[in-house]
Amino acid sequence: MRGPGVVGQTVAAEVSLDARVVIVALMTLTGSFVLAALLAQSVIHL
Repeated sequence: MRGPGVVGQTVAAEVSLDARVVIVALMTLTGSFVLAALLAQSVIHL
């Protein structure tokens, strides 16, 4: 049987992994939005 400490560590590792995935996804979305806004501005100025 696994002790509560091992279970806690496993859960913490899974949560931190999910958080990293969410952060990377948010950063990617934000970056694409910024790029799209810059492209739209340059097209409008042309």
